Amino acid sequence: MTAVEILIALLLIACAGFGAAALALPRGRTDVPEFVAVAILFGGAFVSLAMFLCGVVCADPLLRIAVSSCALLLGAIGFFKTRKTFAFEWPRFSGALCLTLLALVFAQTILVTWQSIAQTLRWDGVFAWEIKAHIAFLNGGRIPSAYFTDWSRAWSHPQYPFGLPMLEDWLYCWLGEPHQGLVKVLFPFVYIAAIALLFVAGKRITGDIRIALTAAALPFFVPCLIVGPGSASCGWADFPIATVYLAAVFYLVDYATNATRASLRLFSLCAALLPWTKQEGVILAGCLFLIGIFVALPRRELTPMLLAAIPLAIVVIGWKIFLAAMHAPPQSDFLPFTPDTFLENWDRIGFVAKFLAGEAIRWSRWGVLWLVMLVALCDLARRGRERHAVLLTATIALPVAIYSAVYIFSAWPNWRAHVSTSLPRLIMDVSLAAVLAIALALAPAKTGTHK
Repeated sequence: MTAVEILIALLLIACAGFGAAALALPRGRTDVPEFVAVAILFGGAFVSLAMFLCGVVCADPLLRIAVSSCALLLGAIGFFKTRKTFAFEWPRFSGALCLTLLALVFAQTILVTWQSIAQTLRWDGVFAWEIKAHIAFLNGGRIPSAYFTDWSRAWSHPQYPFGLPMLEDWLYCWLGEPHQGLVKVLFPFVYIAAIALLFVAGKRITGDIRIALTAAALPFFVPCLIVGPGSASCGWADFPIATVYLAAVFYLVDYATNATRASLRLFSLCAALLPWTKQEGVILAGCLFLIGIFVALPRRELTPMLLAAIPLAIVVIGWKIFLAAMHAPPQSDFLPFTPDTFLENWDRIGFVAKFLAGEAIRWSRWGVLWLVMLVALCDLARRGRERHAVLLTATIALPVAIYSAVYIFSAWPNWRAHVSTSLPRLIMDVSLAAVLAIALALAPAKTGTHK
């Protein structure tokens, strides 16, 4: 019966995702890969949020019934909407190059799936994310308030968001046991969402199906995206947040190019998912909205952009209020963010910059991703596509700059170890945006239009 239970849990996520995608995407002709990508991201987010919120008032099995009912209702709404207002379009592939790239995309998806099954969750997968799902399952599917005040578990970071743990908890509730092996079935779907988003972004922005397939195939050539710590197959939150960030970047670029309210709406929703996926999502979302303000100002659309930040504010403020209500222990990784701390430790920047440069040329992890990205961004600007070059450069460089500067305030006695253990994974957040920049540089200057 295990396979049936997993299938039911996944189908209910898909049902919620179908409804959420139908409500979020613009009516009319819709690319199937885009619908699939949005459904995966929004479906997972909806179920995890529903598990968290419904868990405040009920426990399993009533909790599972409540979340399932919400998922089915959302799916039914989406079904009736798509019947009347959507016309799904499947991409058409022809020619040896397209078929070869398509085969490569399928091959890498199979590889990630196999790696997900073969690998263990490793350190962070267990001690930062799965532990919360495990604790929730043992407490009827919801996190006990005692977890947040238990100082003996402060090492598991109670302040981290529960997007991934509550999704794992959803699977555990259906399985009837916390199974670290079977929970990994969730992660190949995130990879599918990532390559679908790269495909759609390449097709939407360039209008060239070959560039779209190239964008989807490029992650295969970045080793740390496929295997290893933080990869798509390891069960950590690094690759999921990189995927959500890619979605937000794509819809911001689409908004900057076509100025549609649908793109702004999708950008708003994707940005709001970032802090629910991982803690540094607050920084990523803040960077995107700062860039978005500069996009909106020349069009005199500052008010819509500020209104688009409301979902993000609800998530961030709501989480802060919840942690305060639970009396969660404060973070101990950083010193107070004061001018005195900055002046005392500003000389750390030299080491961080040197480490970052060395990490960028670690071929065993990144291949030639960052070097080729620099060439790609320069080429985009040279060929008269300054808007794309500036936007993508900002969405990649600004978060990395802030991440690097934060180490000035590191409270670790060996702050260099703090840099070396966390910065390589932090730059993974923007890696898929770098992949998109490379793909766009391969296309001619012509841009597509939003359907």
